[in-house]
Amino acid sequence: MIRLSEEILINEDIQKVWAFLSNLKFSLSFNRFHVEIKFFGPFSVNNNSEFIIVHNFGFGNLDMIAKVIECIPLKRLAISEQPIKPNKKGFSHKIVFDLQKNGDFTNLCYSLSGTYGGKVQNISFKPILKRVLKEEIKKIKIAIESSDSVPENLNIGNISP
Repeated sequence: MIRLSEEILINEDIQKVWAFLSNLKFSLSFNRFHVEIKFFGPFSVNNNSEFIIVHNFGFGNLDMIAKVIECIPLKRLAISEQPIKPNKKGFSHKIVFDLQKNGDFTNLCYSLSGTYGGKVQNISFKPILKRVLKEEIKKIKIAIESSDSVPENLNIGNISP
């Protein structure tokens, strides 16, 4: 099992960070392994929402089913990803974005846990994932801090965990 985590301080209000992260088509596109993000028609981020992420880990494209497994607005967004075809090798994993208000800033903790199928594969894949995770969280920070303001009438919904 691979477990990684990165934390970064974002110079923006927590609502703006949440608005960015909950726009999955955009926010998940910062991962270099994500080739395409596909939705099954109209999409909103809430528990059990499903969509497809086309991954390329260097062995060709692989469709993975992604599912929002936890959505607590302004606090946490967790997504699981599994190969659509059970017989296909892929990196079955979970990503979690935890947000915490820090004055006018937001702490963002980005965690990843999963397995590529075996101890040898995990050992060789872990340093690559660590580098990708660091790169991705830095890109997210830059994108959020350089984007326009969040509208004041942002509807974050009432979702119970």
